[in-house]
Amino acid sequence: MSRPQNIETFLAAGTFGVAGASVDRNKYGNKVLRCYLQNGFTAIPINPKASTIEGIEAAASVAELPDGVDRLLIVK
Repeated sequence: MSRPQNIETFLAAGTFGVAGASVDRNKYGNKVLRCYLQNGFTAIPINPKASTIEGIEAAASVAELPDGVDRLLIVK
């Protein structure tokens, strides 16, 4: 499978978890979350210190993600 096909397959998932999502809009974790949302994807932020990010309820850990999260992006 080519790189573009791999990317297309990854993005075809229904719901994404974004570990490292931040409440700070200047940080990359917040920018990645907003990019998913602005492009019509469903994304769940993961941050143990925030209850919501960009108006979405955040999971405190990967283990606390709801069922149906198909992909996980880790932002450092």
